[in-house]
Amino acid sequence: GISTAAGIDDYATKAKTESRYQWTLKGSEILAGFPKDHPLVEDVLQIFGSPSPGEEVTDVQRSRLKDTGKWETSIAKRAVKLKSFNWMDAQPTKAHRVLTTMYEEGLFENWIQQNHDSLPQKAGYPQHALNEIHGSLHDPANPIIEINGFLRSDLSAWLDNWSSNNDLCLALGTSLSGFNVDSVPQEAAQRALQGKGMGLVMVNLQQTQYDGLSQLRIFGKLDQVMTMLAEELGISDKVKPTGHVYTPQCAEGSVVKEDVFLVPFDENGCPSEAKTTWDLRVGQFAKITGGPYEGNVGQIVEKSNAGHYRILCKGFPIAGNAFADSNLPS
Repeated sequence: GISTAAGIDDYATKAKTESRYQWTLKGSEILAGFPKDHPLVEDVLQIFGSPSPGEEVTDVQRSRLKDTGKWETSIAKRAVKLKSFNWMDAQPTKAHRVLTTMYEEGLFENWIQQNHDSLPQKAGYPQHALNEIHGSLHDPANPIIEINGFLRSDLSAWLDNWSSNNDLCLALGTSLSGFNVDSVPQEAAQRALQGKGMGLVMVNLQQTQYDGLSQLRIFGKLDQVMTMLAEELGISDKVKPTGHVYTPQCAEGSVVKEDVFLVPFDENGCPSEAKTTWDLRVGQFAKITGGPYEGNVGQIVEKSNAGHYRILCKGFPIAGNAFADSNLPS
C-alpha cells in the first residue's frame, strides 16, 4: 500500500502478520545489564544490541526469544510491549508527495483513494480532486463503510465516470482484491487493448489478478518508483521533502478570529455567494450537511497541536466509527 511507509499497515498485512512489539525501558535496562562475562554475550549483542525504549522488536530478535522460550516471559515481565502507533500522527510518504506535485503540474486529474488516512490531504492534495470511495477517518460526512455496506452515491457516480473516461490509470500499491474500485484499472486496460487510451500501469510488490491486462507492470516499492518517476518527469525539485508540513492557505477575509471562519456556503452546506460563519472552537456544535448521516450533530472536542479538529457525533451506527459518541445531543 501507498501508506505502509508511513507506518500504516495495508489491507493484506493486517490479515496475515503478527502484532508489532517495542522495547520498554525495562527491556533496555535488562539488555544493558547483560553480564559481560557471559559466554553468549557476543551473540546477544549482535542480535539485540542496545535498543532504546520505543524501538521496534525486529523479526530476528523475536525469533531468538521464541526459540529460547523467553518470548512469553519478556511480555510477562514487560520487557517488551505492543507497539503503539496513532494513525492520526502518520505523515505523507514520498509517493504521496510526488503525486501531489504531479497534480499541481497538471500531469493527472483525479485520485481515487481506498485508504482512510487522509495522507494525500496532509501532502497538500486538494479535496475536490480526491475520491475517498471507502470513507475517511477525518470526514464525518464520509464515514468509513463496512465491507458489506453501500458506497456513497455521489462518490460512486464519480468513480463510474472516471472508470469510463480515464486515458491512463495508475494503480499504485493496491492488491485489486475484488472491490468495486477494481473496475477503474480493469476498464482502462481493456480500452487500451481496443486502441482507446494508454491503459493501465500497475506498481506494487505482489501479483494481482489484473497483471496480465496491464500495459506496464512494475514490481517495486512505491516510494522508490515514484522518486524515479519524479526525476524522469523533471519535477524532483518541486516535490516537498519528507517532514514538510502542509499548511492550508485561507482566503483573504475568511478568518474572523482563531478557529472561526467565513465560508462560501449556506447553512445547508450548499455553495452560496452569501457567507456563513463556521465556528470550530472547542465546545461548539456543527451539523453534518452531506453524506449518509446528513443532519447529525457533532461537537468540537479538541484541536490538536498540528491544528486538526476532533469532532464527535451522535447517531453513527457503525461500531468503532472514529466520530461516534452516544452521549451527544440529537
